[in-house]
Amino acid sequence: MNPVEAFLPETYTAGLPYALFRALRATRPVCRIDEPAVGAWAAGPGFWAVFRHADVKHVLRTPEVFSSHLGPPRSATPTRPPIWSSCGR
Repeated sequence: MNPVEAFLPETYTAGLPYALFRALRATRPVCRIDEPAVGAWAAGPGFWAVFRHADVKHVLRTPEVFSSHLGPPRSATPTRPPIWSSCGR
Protein backbone atom coordinates (compact mmCIF):
# COMPACT_ATOMS: atom_id res chain seq x y z
CA MET A 1 0.00 0.00 0.00
CA ASN A 2 1.22 3.44 -0.93
CA PRO A 3 0.28 6.27 1.46
CA VAL A 4 -0.03 8.63 -1.51
CA GLU A 5 -3.29 6.84 -2.34
CA ALA A 6 -4.92 8.62 0.62
CA PHE A 7 -4.44 11.94 -1.19
CA LEU A 8 -5.65 10.97 -4.67
CA PRO A 9 -9.21 11.94 -5.65
CA GLU A 10 -9.79 8.64 -7.45
CA THR A 11 -9.30 6.79 -4.15
CA TYR A 12 -12.66 8.18 -3.00
CA THR A 13 -14.83 7.36 -6.03
CA ALA A 14 -16.31 4.31 -4.28
CA GLY A 15 -16.61 6.03 -0.89
CA LEU A 16 -14.26 6.46 2.03
CA PRO A 17 -11.28 4.06 1.90
CA TYR A 18 -11.60 2.73 5.46
CA ALA A 19 -9.37 -0.28 4.76
CA LEU A 20 -6.62 1.99 3.42
CA PHE A 21 -6.69 4.21 6.51
CA ARG A 22 -6.76 1.18 8.82
CA ALA A 23 -3.70 -0.24 7.04
CA LEU A 24 -1.87 3.11 7.14
CA ARG A 25 -2.54 3.52 10.86
CA ALA A 26 -1.14 0.03 11.45
CA THR A 27 1.90 0.13 9.16
CA ARG A 28 2.75 3.75 8.25
CA PRO A 29 1.24 5.97 10.98
CA VAL A 30 3.65 8.81 10.15
CA CYS A 31 5.28 9.02 6.74
CA ARG A 32 6.80 11.47 4.29
CA ILE A 33 4.83 12.12 1.09
CA ASP A 34 6.63 13.42 -2.00
CA GLU A 35 4.88 15.97 -4.21
CA PRO A 36 5.79 15.23 -7.81
CA ALA A 37 4.97 17.67 -10.59
CA VAL A 38 1.33 17.28 -11.65
CA GLY A 39 -0.11 19.07 -14.66
CA ALA A 40 0.68 22.78 -14.36
CA TRP A 41 1.92 22.40 -10.77
CA ALA A 42 5.66 22.14 -10.22
CA ALA A 43 6.99 19.53 -7.82
CA GLY A 44 6.43 20.56 -4.23
CA PRO A 45 8.58 20.19 -1.12
CA GLY A 46 6.59 17.19 0.14
CA PHE A 47 4.87 16.87 3.48
CA TRP A 48 4.44 14.62 6.49
CA ALA A 49 1.21 12.62 6.73
CA VAL A 50 -0.02 11.63 10.18
CA PHE A 51 -2.74 8.97 10.32
CA ARG A 52 -3.27 8.01 13.99
CA HIS A 53 -5.62 10.12 16.10
CA ALA A 54 -3.26 10.38 19.09
CA ASP A 55 -0.41 11.46 16.82
CA VAL A 56 -2.60 14.05 15.08
CA LYS A 57 -3.62 15.48 18.47
CA HIS A 58 0.04 15.70 19.49
CA VAL A 59 0.98 17.52 16.28
CA LEU A 60 -1.90 19.98 16.65
CA ARG A 61 -1.11 20.67 20.31
CA THR A 62 2.61 21.32 19.86
CA PRO A 63 2.98 23.99 17.16
CA GLU A 64 6.39 24.93 18.55
CA VAL A 65 7.63 21.55 17.30
CA PHE A 66 5.47 20.99 14.22
CA SER A 67 5.20 23.76 11.65
CA SER A 68 3.27 24.35 8.47
CA HIS A 69 5.28 27.46 7.63
CA LEU A 70 5.54 26.35 3.99
CA GLY A 71 1.75 26.29 3.70
CA PRO A 72 -0.50 23.43 2.65
CA PRO A 73 0.55 21.15 -0.21
CA ARG A 74 -0.38 22.48 -3.66
CA SER A 75 -1.91 25.57 -2.07
CA ALA A 76 -1.14 27.96 -4.91
CA THR A 77 -3.16 27.99 -8.10
CA PRO A 78 -0.76 27.01 -10.91
CA THR A 79 -2.16 29.56 -13.33
CA ARG A 80 -4.13 32.73 -12.88
CA PRO A 81 -7.85 31.90 -13.04
CA PRO A 82 -9.67 33.85 -15.80
CA ILE A 83 -12.20 35.16 -13.28
CA TRP A 84 -9.46 37.18 -11.55
CA SER A 85 -9.17 39.51 -14.54
CA SER A 86 -12.72 40.69 -13.92
CA CYS A 87 -11.96 41.20 -10.22
CA GLY A 88 -9.06 43.57 -10.85
CA ARG A 89 -6.46 41.13 -9.53
